[in-house]
Formats: sequence, structure tokens, C-alpha cells
Amino acid sequence: MLSRRSIRIKAMQTVYAMQVNDMLTLEGAQKNLQRSISNAYAMYLYIFLIMIKVAEYVKTDNQNRAQKLLKINQTDTVNPLISEHPILKAIADDDQFQLFVKQEKLAPRIDSNTIIKCYQAFIKHKDYQSYCEIAAPHTDKQHVKILLSLLRKVMTRSEVFLAHLEDIFLNWDDDCAIVITAVANDIKTYNSKKNPIILQNYKTWKERRDFARNLLKNTFTYNEEYIQLIKPQLINWELDRVNNLDVILLKMALCELIYFPTIPVKVTINEYIEIAKEYSTNKSKDFINGILDALLKKLKEEGKIKKLGRGLVES
Repeated sequence: MLSRRSIRIKAMQTVYAMQVNDMLTLEGAQKNLQRSISNAYAMYLYIFLIMIKVAEYVKTDNQNRAQKLLKINQTDTVNPLISEHPILKAIADDDQFQLFVKQEKLAPRIDSNTIIKCYQAFIKHKDYQSYCEIAAPHTDKQHVKILLSLLRKVMTRSEVFLAHLEDIFLNWDDDCAIVITAVANDIKTYNSKKNPIILQNYKTWKERRDFARNLLKNTFTYNEEYIQLIKPQLINWELDRVNNLDVILLKMALCELIYFPTIPVKVTINEYIEIAKEYSTNKSKDFINGILDALLKKLKEEGKIKKLGRGLVES
């Protein structure tokens, strides 16, 4: 599932697009943002679907091998352990996952050559060979490790796989890092006592989309309010001389601090500092941290930060 940070990044990109395109209305920007989030989520699901198909292909491969070797009475099959991987089986057997795959029309996009190429590279990889040599039962950590190996050491290093994704997802270049990180992070959370996180996240998918819509709307609606808060903090600096992306991040952070009562102050500040480190200049992290620290004190004194729940206001 796309994290809230991923949603914030997409909202940031949409706010920036609104600033450079005067013709883009809030309604149009909202539609673009929702479409972008939905496309990224489709990629997220598709990568899990490809993993499932790669794991399942071992059965087809062994059948083909058996037919070829039948005449000479030899056996040369591949260890089918990956086809029984608990994470992939739980996802593949889930009705809701299959419904999403159908709704997003993901199955028709599958390319058999891509599956075979990833499969062939995977079964030859030393990580898979080591995984098959481990005596059963495997631990959760071992199950996670082999899926991360498939994702990071095979799929994302395959030119065929990457070219395939570029062909079917027009926004792959923009979203690849976000989506791959989301897939890896959700694999890491696996606990055999619970359903994989991808299955638990269906319930929060609507909440993530609502968060994106409200964040964009409130950042746009109260733009002048945020500017008036930021300006006095820019000692010896004019607003138009400050990095545009930093101003956007400050506005979005203020939006969350004031208009999102269930998001802890610490979370908001830390998230926008981390986004600044990744997407803005080398000095942006310290700049945004300093401005937000000053604004937080001011907003608290004026009673403008009203968080719901114990411990949410502390910075």
C-alpha cells in the first residue's frame, strides 16, 4: 500500500503543477491526483501479481522438463518451493485481491516472456538455491528475505521487466521508486500469524485517497493564510527568493498542523523534513525544520493547533 509519505509526495507534485500551470483548476488537480494515486496502486498490485506468476511458473517448467526427459528416463526438475510461498499464496487466494486485479484489468497486461525471463533468472540465483536448501519449516524472516531477493535482485534488475512496466504504465518513471519501496516495505511486515499487509490494507485504501484529496484542497484553499504565517519568519529573505518547493512543503506542513487533528505534530514535521531531504536542496532540511519550529510555537500560543487524542500535540 502507498504510504502516507507517498501520498504527500504526490500531493506536493500536484501543488507544484498548479503553480506552473495557471489553467489547472483545483477540480482538475484533484482528478489528476486521484488518477495518479490509482495508477500507482495498480502498479503496486501488479508487481505482486508478477511475483505470484513467477512463483507459479515453476510448476509449468517442471511439467515441460518432465515431458522432455521422459524418453531418456531422467529427472531434472526445479525445486518447487517458491510455488508454496505463504505470502504469495495468501495473496493469490484472496478474493479481494482477485477483485482488484479484475477491476484494474491487470491480468490481460501480463507478458509471458517477462514472467519466464524473471523466473529463469530467479531459480538460478544463489539466494533461491540457498532458500531451497534450508530445512523446513522456514521462518518468517526467511520467507521475507527470498521475496525481497526476487524483487530487488531479479525483477528490478531485469531490463525486460522494467521495459514491460514502462510499456503498460505511462507514469512508471515518476512512480517507480515510490511503488518499489511500498512493495518492499509491505513484504518486510510479514507475520505468519496475520494476513500479509497487502490484504489488510484494502480497508485503508479509501482513507488514503480521502487524505490526499483533503490535503490538496486545504493546501489550496488556505494558501493565503499559510503565506501570512510564513512571511514573518523569513528574516532578510523575500518569499519569492525562497526555493519554490520548500514553500510548498511549508504550506502543506502547516495545513496538516492546523487542519488534520488526528495526525501527530511530530509525524507531520518529520515527514516534511524527510521529503525535503529527498526532493529539495541540501539546505532545505534545516530551513524547513527551523521555520516549522518557530511556527509551531506561534500556533500553539495562538491555540490554532487542536489535535485529537492524548499525546498528539507534543512536538
